Amino acid sequence: DLLIDDDVEVAAAIGASGIHLTNAVLRTTTVRPQFPWVSAACANATDLAHAISLGVDFAVFPAPISGSRSSDKDSPAWNNAWADFSTLIERAPIPIFIEDTPPTLTLADAQHFGGHGLMGKPI
Repeated sequence: DLLIDDDVEVAAAIGASGIHLTNAVLRTTTVRPQFPWVSAACANATDLAHAISLGVDFAVFPAPISGSRSSDKDSPAWNNAWADFSTLIERAPIPIFIEDTPPTLTLADAQHFGGHGLMGKPI
């Protein structure tokens, strides 16, 4: 399945399966785009609540600490940031993926803190 960032016309023209709403577009979107799959880039609880209200299928958050690495697990800052992230998404009724660019996390890291998986930066 192919999701296109933001451009509904391009997505429809090429027969994409869905659309990914970047954070800026998410914040101005009032109706779910008419695609089988819709995802949204979220940065905070307000974005997540808005994405859920639109009926998106899943959300993508940046890693809570830029450049987080599995080897930083003993760092208080690493643990606090991930604990806050976990609290933010724990009751989300949709899957949450973590954007991991450059890749430094493991799937186990994402799942340990409530994420459903990892996503790389789109090309």
